[in-house]
Parts: sequence; structure tokens; C-alpha cells
Amino acid sequence: MKPSEIIVAPPRGKRTVPITPVSRKELSGLTRHLGPAARRWLSANSFGGEPGKHIAIPATDGSIDRVLWGTGNGGGQTDPFAFGRLARLLPAGAYRIDGKLPDLRLAALGWALEAYSFTRYRNNGP
Repeated sequence: MKPSEIIVAPPRGKRTVPITPVSRKELSGLTRHLGPAARRWLSANSFGGEPGKHIAIPATDGSIDRVLWGTGNGGGQTDPFAFGRLARLLPAGAYRIDGKLPDLRLAALGWALEAYSFTRYRNNGP
């Protein structure tokens, strides 16, 4: 995926997967708005909103319904680029931020830097 595909809004009609930053405290309130299958998924995977951890919640059709990204005790990440690591960890797709991040500009820059790959001189195999 090209960084321009991440930063520029997706084409009309294309579904975007929300990435919700969530602290440990906010997690219990958020889970009340999720369905029973999503709550069981979070419990089975022991997601607790730990800083920098994420979990993709599956939809009934097998796609990703939403992603939760842990902020620990409140959004004060020590690494302002931590959110950007999701660009390499998540499968290709159209994502959007669904919540507040401490510094949206640094989060977007981190995402773009993580998504970038210089491949001009890469040897593609034997």
C-alpha cells in the first residue's frame, strides 16, 4: 500500500475499518457497545488496552470489523510514532482513526513512515 493511499480519503463507497484508540479504563465502556461475539473475541485474546497493543475484531464475513489500539492508562504514549506501527502490522485495507490520539500529526507521520518501503535496488530473488 502506498502512503498516499493511506493519507488520501478512500474512494466513495469503499468501506474503511475504524481504528479506535482505547485506554484500559475506556475499554469496559467500549465493550458494552460491541456485540457478544466481539466481547468474547476480546476476552479470548486477553486484550486489555495495553499501550501499543492492538487487536483486530473480525466481522461475521471474516473481514476486519474494527481495530482497537491500546493506549495504556490514558493516551500519553511515550513514543509519539507508536500508532504508525499499525501500518506494517495490519493487513492491506482502508483504515480511519475513530477516536482521539495525543498528536494526530505525529501519528499520521508515523503511519506514513512505517508504510514507506524503498525497493528500487532490492533484489527480488535468486
